[in-house]
Amino acid sequence: MQENDLQGIRHTLAHLLACSVRNLFPGAKNTIGPAIEDGFYQDFDVSGVSEKDLPRIEKEMRKVLKTWGEFERREVTVEDALKEFEWNEYKSELIRDLARESKTISFYVIGGFVDLCKGGHANDARIIDPDAFKLT
Repeated sequence: MQENDLQGIRHTLAHLLACSVRNLFPGAKNTIGPAIEDGFYQDFDVSGVSEKDLPRIEKEMRKVLKTWGEFERREVTVEDALKEFEWNEYKSELIRDLARESKTISFYVIGGFVDLCKGGHANDARIIDPDAFKLT
């Protein structure tokens, strides 16, 4: 289910962060990125990134946000999911865990960015004010 509540917007921002870091740092592997009580986060396996990169990442997030609209949800097979994320051992581990638990595996696609996710986003990313977030 997609929602325009604060948590849905924060979850969308976590995906935006993942996309932006992967754009700027090829080889970065995002893992999970939920909304949290006071914002959002995204775990990464990436080297060479520090606090001094945060303004650059924010700039990329604002640039990417301009190209985003609505998420497309796709339910996929375990095999297709593992193929999509063969480059990311963390996502592959999550996919195998979901399969063991007989849970539905779904991707969310937006602006060419594909991520493993169960949902809960802004209905349309264009509702997000590009000046309404700050990385810390």
